[in-house]
Amino acid sequence: MNRLALLLLTLIFMSSIISIAVYSSPQGAESIENVLQEIENILNYTINRVLAIIKKIIRGLYVTLFGIGIVLWATGINSGRGRQLIIGAVVLAVVAEFL
Repeated sequence: MNRLALLLLTLIFMSSIISIAVYSSPQGAESIENVLQEIENILNYTINRVLAIIKKIIRGLYVTLFGIGIVLWATGINSGRGRQLIIGAVVLAVVAEFL
């Protein structure tokens, strides 16, 4: 609950600072808009990079899982586990390609 209260107080404080800057001068609104646009650009870039890294990791995982599953299933060492690994690899492949 303390974190939520702190977050709400921070948001209220930031909104009051922004409103003071906007109403004090017309150029203040433009500079705040530029700052917010830069923050949005940074967040978009960061999210896209994180998703690209996650996709690469998932692709490596599903290829590895599929390979191990095929070996286990084909050799009969543990065919049930091999089938589960193959199914898991297919599910990961579908998820990775839809991200």
